[in-house]
Amino acid sequence: MDDQRTEKLWTVEEIASRLDVHIVTVRRWIRSGRLVAMAFGGKTGYRVRDSDFQAFLESTMTGDDALKTAA
Repeated sequence: MDDQRTEKLWTVEEIASRLDVHIVTVRRWIRSGRLVAMAFGGKTGYRVRDSDFQAFLESTMTGDDALKTAA
């Protein structure tokens, strides 16, 4: 089974909710290249592979308030 085909895809809204940040912050991370995402266009918007989300978390987390400070 191909892991990339079964890997969870996160929406901008799900990531924002999970990290307790605004969706604009998540979109800013995507536009800046800090968070890798795929653009599907239209109302679908961006999707972030779980492995990319985990890599982002690992590179960002240096303390309890690291995300809020980085945002």
